[in-house]
This record gives sequence, C-alpha cells and structure tokens, in this order.
Amino acid sequence: MLATTTPPPCRKKKVWIFPSGARGTLRKRGAYQRFIVACMAQQVSSITKRVLAKQMARRFGMSLRNAYTHTYTELNESLIPGGIVEQDGAVPATRGPRIFQLDGVPCFRLSGLGMLLACCLDEIDIDRRALLFRQYLDSDRSWRRDPRKDELLSHLKAYPEFTLELLKHGASQYLEGKADHPLSAFPTRKRKSPAST
Repeated sequence: MLATTTPPPCRKKKVWIFPSGARGTLRKRGAYQRFIVACMAQQVSSITKRVLAKQMARRFGMSLRNAYTHTYTELNESLIPGGIVEQDGAVPATRGPRIFQLDGVPCFRLSGLGMLLACCLDEIDIDRRALLFRQYLDSDRSWRRDPRKDELLSHLKAYPEFTLELLKHGASQYLEGKADHPLSAFPTRKRKSPAST
C-alpha cells in the first residue's frame, strides 16, 4: 500500500504547476513555480533564494529585485507550505542582515514530492526526469521494500515517456485533491494467491 502524503490545506489553491482551465493555460505564478522546481531539480546541492532569483531574472528578463520578490513569494506562500520544497541547512554569511550573519543564509532543496513533480516537467530532459524518479524510489522509505518498486523501474526503463506521463497525471490529480499520492495513478497488478490455484 502506498504511504499517503498528508495533503497540505493550501495545496489546491496555491500550487499551479500544471496548466488548468478549458484552454489548458498556465498561470504566470505557475510558470515561476515550474521554473523554481526545474531549477532545483537540476542542481547538485541545495540552493539559496538569491541564486534562484538571479536565474529567474535571466530566464524571464526581469530585474533582480522583482525576481527575488517572485522567488520569495512562490517559496514562502506555495512551494514550502505545499511540501514541495524544504529547507536544507544554511550557508554562513559575513555580510548582510545580522540574522544571516548569526544563522546563515537558508538553502533549499526539493522534497520527495518535489522530486516527483520535477519528473513531470517538460523543461527537464527525459533522462534527467527518469533519473529523478529512480532516485525518489530509492530514497523513499515506503518504496525501499515494496515489491512493486522493481515493476516500476522496469516499466520506466522500457517505456520512459509513458511512465512519466502516468506520473504527471497522478501528480496533477494529487495537487487537485483527487488522489492520496502522485503514484496512485499507476495500476496495481493483482496477484493470484497460491491457495486459489
């Protein structure tokens, strides 16, 4: 059985990573959220808000101040409360506000849910998305001994596009509050018990 991810109360209203509506349009905030998730997925280690803001300013052609405001808003109002991004330590600071000099500048990384959502983004090449999916299955405690893990991995190896498209459907259902977990879209194979044969 899948370990249910506790849905945050704001996930339906604040996370717009997938296109919505009749025309399937993506909100501007959704584009910023997708960029942040994709950017974090392609990093080797955790990342600060300032580094994210610099990359966002370059990508969307805005000032660094506006990019930092959008980065701060999306992280603090949507992605962190939604369980998609989590804080991962801090980098020591020698300049800037006193609080940063004492505690350091916070760094962020994708959570397990964030890794699954990153697997659904077309901005990331398919090999990287497949690698992220494998890393999620290897790192999540509930999947380490699950007998379906090998099935999923072999399915991913044979049909990567289809597997990731199924994951995208499950993740979209999860964010809309229609599913308990992004991986619940994958069919479970019913096995015959030895006594019934």
